[in-house]
Amino acid sequence: ACARALGGHRWQDGIRLLNEMRTSKYKNCAPDVVAYTAAIAGCSEAGEYTSAMQLIQTMRQEGIQPNVVTFSAVINACASASANLARKREEE
Repeated sequence: ACARALGGHRWQDGIRLLNEMRTSKYKNCAPDVVAYTAAIAGCSEAGEYTSAMQLIQTMRQEGIQPNVVTFSAVINACASASANLARKREEE
């Protein structure tokens, strides 16, 4: 939803929220697979494929196991990146 907001820059809010959750003094506020997956999907929708890939790496480094929905969001990010690259090559 953040990625589809007017201007397409709301994906950054998802990442900012993850960072706030990570630094929260409350233990029950740590980001989980759902929060990471939402941020990854938002990055993917906004065309921020590098950010999506960085998020899954961070997620795994923090010991949070991706689920099928997470992998689906990452595959979507990769497919969109590939399609954009093909489109750019056709324009050349």
